[in-house]
Amino acid sequence: MTQTALSGPLVLPADVLLVPVADLSQAARLQLNCQDGDVAITRPRLRTPSRLVSAGAAELLREFAFENARESVHGTQRRPQIVRDGK
Repeated sequence: MTQTALSGPLVLPADVLLVPVADLSQAARLQLNCQDGDVAITRPRLRTPSRLVSAGAAELLREFAFENARESVHGTQRRPQIVRDGK
């Protein structure tokens, strides 16, 4: 098994979208095996299919957003905000 050394901060790519399944249409939710609070994680323009993660996993992923990673380097603390369809 090959091990890779990490040489910098772990940062979620800026184009990754975390979409609460509650924001999806009812038809889309019926096609998914999802629970209340689940979040779809997707990256537009890639062939990789979207994945469902729990609300807790999504909150953890938000900690790796670029803005949060930059702020942690500078020693500031800020809670991530959820943005839903520009609302």
